[in-house]
Amino acid sequence: MAFAEELVQAFLLDAAAELQTLCSSAAPDAEAAADSNGGGNGAKHARKRIRSLLLRMEGVVIGARTCLPDFEHSAPQGAPSLL
Repeated sequence: MAFAEELVQAFLLDAAAELQTLCSSAAPDAEAAADSNGGGNGAKHARKRIRSLLLRMEGVVIGARTCLPDFEHSAPQGAPSLL
């Protein structure tokens, strides 16, 4: 579990912070780039960076899940079983 936490700390949180920064600054930059280039290349570039970050984050989550032990589900008495 410690390794999963290290993955999250090292890769997921950094990617999330970068995504937040990109999203908060991408909209004005993309619009300005589209206006100056006439083709919207800035918006395409921002979308590619966001997609790349999301894929990276997904990979970290999948990798962290493989490091976690299997947990058994135990429902309280009288509760319906979801399995």
